[in-house]
Amino acid sequence: MPDYSDGSFVGYLPHNPKVVATKGGLAPEQIHMTGRYLGSADTLDIVNFANASRVINEECMNIPTVKVSEWRIKWLGDVEVRDAGLIAAVLNCDPEPLQAMHDVVCDILDDHDLPNASEFKVWVPHITLEYIGIAEAEKKWPEGHKVIQPIIIDRVVCALGDSWTYAHLNRKDLTAQLDDDSIE
Repeated sequence: MPDYSDGSFVGYLPHNPKVVATKGGLAPEQIHMTGRYLGSADTLDIVNFANASRVINEECMNIPTVKVSEWRIKWLGDVEVRDAGLIAAVLNCDPEPLQAMHDVVCDILDDHDLPNASEFKVWVPHITLEYIGIAEAEKKWPEGHKVIQPIIIDRVVCALGDSWTYAHLNRKDLTAQLDDDSIE
C-alpha cells in the first residue's frame, strides 16, 4: 500500500466506518472520502491550513449530514499506486448529494490559498476500500458492481500528515437518516 502519511487533505468521514471497512482493506480509522488533496504536509502553509481548519469547524454546524444510498465499485490509481502495480478499489458515488458540502469546504480552502495538489482536477467522490493488484481486484471487486449500502457522511477531517482533526456536521437529521432504510 502506498504511504500517504506525509500528505495533507480535507475529507469527509462516514458515520460508521466499520460498515465500509472490508477484510484485507483499509482499517476503519483510515476510511475517508478525500475532498481535496493539498499536497505534502512539509510544504503546506501551516498557518493557512490551521486558519482554514478553524473556519471549516465553524461552518460545519451549518452543513447537514449527507446520506448517499447508491455506490458503485470503481478502480482508481494515482501515479504512486500504479507504479506499485496496484489499483485502488473504491466505492464511487454521484457527487450531487455531496456537492453543496464540498463547495463550502473548497471555498474555504480557496479563501485560505490552499492548493488542489491532486493529479485529478475534477473531484471524483469515492471511499477507498483497499489497494490491490488488478488480477485480485477482478475477482474481489468487479468494476461497475452496484452497491446499495446507505452511507451517511457526518464529519469533515482536516489532515496534516498523521495528525487529523475533526469537525462534526449538523446532526439534527442524523437519527432520521439512520432509521430510514429507503434508497434515495
